[in-house]
Amino acid sequence: MCLGILVTIALTQVLRPSPRDAALFAVVAAVLVVDRIRPVRLAVLPFPRAAVVVVLGLAIWPALALGERYGAVDVVLLSAVGIAAFLVTWRREDDLDAAILRLPDARRAAVGRAARGWAAVVVCLGLWELTAFTVIRRSAPGGDVPPSISDVLSPVFDSAAGRAVLVGAWLLAGYALLRRAGERR
Repeated sequence: MCLGILVTIALTQVLRPSPRDAALFAVVAAVLVVDRIRPVRLAVLPFPRAAVVVVLGLAIWPALALGERYGAVDVVLLSAVGIAAFLVTWRREDDLDAAILRLPDARRAAVGRAARGWAAVVVCLGLWELTAFTVIRRSAPGGDVPPSISDVLSPVFDSAAGRAVLVGAWLLAGYALLRRAGERR
């Protein structure tokens, strides 16, 4: 399912046209295909101490919050954070299935409900973005079109305070997810 979503997003980005985004999603999809065909066991890096993660997060927060939107600093820092998170958390699907099966029944049911809930959110947001994109492409210039998610969030990202809050929330959410991954080992 994840592979299908990534390929669909990549194709949508080709039609948009946004070659950088299309390449990103296509590369991730290709990595998943290669992993399916020829699984590779990566040596997962140990989860760093909380203090190290907090210091790094506090160090990059101002650069992301105050830096030029879509600038080189944003691209480098976001890529570095993503690659680091990947190296700390990558697991084979079998490992994840085994970890879920080890959970008590009540916890496993809660994880399943949360997964379905988040999947529904992602699908709804994807359909919203795809609908906005499709309507914009077929509309007359200056006509009424639904806003894309980017259009809705742009005013928040355009202000320094909004960026600071959103970047802070993103870093905290990422830390929480990474910490949970570290606890599962």
